[in-house]
Amino acid sequence: SVATASRPAPPRRPLGAAAAEACRSIAFPAISCGVYGFPIARAARIALGTILECLHAGAPDVDQVRYCLFAAADLTVFEAALEALLDGGGRWRSPEL
Repeated sequence: SVATASRPAPPRRPLGAAAAEACRSIAFPAISCGVYGFPIARAARIALGTILECLHAGAPDVDQVRYCLFAAADLTVFEAALEALLDGGGRWRSPEL
């Protein structure tokens, strides 16, 4: 995947790189969501969904994933997106279910 100003890259490749380097934590920016205007809610759903999918698949052994966000409003959007992706017990709702 390639990140551009208009289309952020899903985090699959960086998670694979983290695994290759035996990293236990990784951080992502909400790229393209500022001045380029990519919708923050859409970015949150795509990014968090992809991260959960990769972690659920067992790749890689990352203990902590952080998102670097610009404003408190962005955090609220990401929290809502994460809540929508998780079941009531804090587990990922796999799309196959």
